[in-house]
Amino acid sequence: MAIEKLTKEKLIEYGVNSETIKQIYTDGYYSVTKINNKGNFSITVIDNLIYSGKDRLRLDYFKENEKPRFPFVDLELLPEYLEKSIEYNIIEARKKAGSIVVEQSIKQRFIENEIEFIKEQIIDCKKYPNRNYKVSLLNTWELSLDWFLNLKHKRQMNNIDEWVDWMTRNPELAEKHYPELMQGLTQGIKNSEPFLTALIIQKLPDHFPKWKNEADQYFGIKRTKMIQNYIDLIKAVLVEYEYPSEIEQQAVKSVRAELSEQLEYWKNETKSEQENKVSKTKQVISNELETIDKTMGWGYAFTNETDYKTFLDLLTCFFEYKPYSIPQQTIRLKRDCKTRFAKALRPIHKDLSEKPLKSDIEFFNLIKTLNHFKDLNDNEIYQAITR
Repeated sequence: MAIEKLTKEKLIEYGVNSETIKQIYTDGYYSVTKINNKGNFSITVIDNLIYSGKDRLRLDYFKENEKPRFPFVDLELLPEYLEKSIEYNIIEARKKAGSIVVEQSIKQRFIENEIEFIKEQIIDCKKYPNRNYKVSLLNTWELSLDWFLNLKHKRQMNNIDEWVDWMTRNPELAEKHYPELMQGLTQGIKNSEPFLTALIIQKLPDHFPKWKNEADQYFGIKRTKMIQNYIDLIKAVLVEYEYPSEIEQQAVKSVRAELSEQLEYWKNETKSEQENKVSKTKQVISNELETIDKTMGWGYAFTNETDYKTFLDLLTCFFEYKPYSIPQQTIRLKRDCKTRFAKALRPIHKDLSEKPLKSDIEFFNLIKTLNHFKDLNDNEIYQAITR
């Protein structure tokens, strides 16, 4: 069964009578489905070629520039049907949306739609009164459903690593756009097999080296946010989620020790991140005060180390949004240091504050704890700092 050159001998071989053969050579077209010594087969004659078997069916199901039809008569054509349908849908989508079309989404949506379509056919098929016809038809649709479900599961398994990585970074979007998978982690996947949830859980510890490497590339808010997402995911798997099936329960049990260890690691990283944040803030302030004078450092402005540390801690708490109290006694600076000291305050505020300097009244109030600035108004302090 293939595509063969049109000859009278070949038509006779297929059981076509002489009168029909004459008609074929006159009209140039012929199509029939019949039973003969070759069994149940169909042929189509067009453009001086004989199409038989699957090649003949392809003419019916996959016509050029038309939407492919479901190959109900021969399910072995399902892979071709899938490929040609996705290609057709992508072309149609590009007519409307151009280059912004996401091909992966179209493939996924097509598979989901086909599954729903076949499920509807199965429901309708069960209503048929003719038992023999119903059994045959039902078997065809059920085999088709099995094929598409298997295809869907394979695609999900192939994308598990990427999905877990993306879900960790975007938990809210994952909840919104992949409710089945997210619900599968909290309640058990309703429309999928439990092994999918189990596989995701068992592969979580394997992501640790990748997560650690990525977290080490960042600092500050981004790093803290990444680490917190890892903590939330692991805590949810170990504590919050419910696992209705034995498969899922055993999956959690098999990785509990590893995930618990990783959870402690990330918690310590969070604690360390907070400590580093404090150190960096104080370090920025200290560096600027030390550079007031290359030889004397902070000693150029402050009369003693106690006053220096008091002012350093005061600014540190202020920029870290921690509670602080204004000293009752004015901090005394040395004579003739006002200009150079005020100049050092500008980069400190620029690096550590989110507010514009000119309107930062609270910052000015801190500066008024110093004797050279206590009697100045806010604008005068601003002018001194920005001079």
